[in-house]
Amino acid sequence: MIAVKWIALWGVAAIGAAILAAIVAGVKRRDHSVWAAWCFVFPPLVLLLVLLPTNKGVRPRQPPMDDDHEMA
Repeated sequence: MIAVKWIALWGVAAIGAAILAAIVAGVKRRDHSVWAAWCFVFPPLVLLLVLLPTNKGVRPRQPPMDDDHEMA
């Protein structure tokens, strides 16, 4: 029963870290989807994100998946 509690606790921490990382990454002008995904897998990465400096200029943007079809 103790293992189930630890798994549930890790799941709550992972979801909370992903949400927090998405918010912090948006504020720091970083790619929020990448940071949310990595912080979901490894929640302590939120601390690294908090320590990183804010990007200057425009926020990095990944092109949509259907851009390849328009180029052809």
